[in-house]
Amino acid sequence: MLLRWVGAGSGEDGDGTVGDEQRVDDRVERVEPGLARLCDQPAGRGERTVRVRGPVAGGEVPTDFFADMNMQYGTGSVIIRAPEGKVKPYGLVGMGVYYRPVKVTTPGVGYVPGYCDPWWYVCYPGGFVPVDNIVGERSSTDFGMDFGGGVSFSGIYAEVRYHYIWGPTITTPGGGTSTQKANGQFLQTTFGIRF
Repeated sequence: MLLRWVGAGSGEDGDGTVGDEQRVDDRVERVEPGLARLCDQPAGRGERTVRVRGPVAGGEVPTDFFADMNMQYGTGSVIIRAPEGKVKPYGLVGMGVYYRPVKVTTPGVGYVPGYCDPWWYVCYPGGFVPVDNIVGERSSTDFGMDFGGGVSFSGIYAEVRYHYIWGPTITTPGGGTSTQKANGQFLQTTFGIRF
């Protein structure tokens, strides 16, 4: 007997997940392919600020650096669920592909020349405007795994997943031969509805 379920959920930071599940038998509930995106976090949670003092003629000037990232990933998981009862606990294990871009910026100033729009008959004065100078950026697409568990009750569910991502080896700057692994990990909580 093959039943199809479609569900949608929302994580703790407004991240979204979409998946499709299929019942294999009474114990193995689904093989779940899923797609998700962890977005820039509100209230500065996805952006980190590092204050650095840079040398300038006659002294030092504090400079802010901002690190910003977002992540997209697709996973497939096997979920083992209790076959009976209104409240059904379940466990899951799976693997997937994770895309992780990161960008480091510092504030700067740019100049925009004046411009007149002939269609709307409006002119905009030129001047100095704030801009972000990109100091560095890097991205990586890597394999990872997830495992966790949850509980479902009448179409409503709550779930916790631990994700681990195997990242590339990066040579640290400074002319040395020191390297570091760019592995990643995070804990995802999801509350949602299955319909």
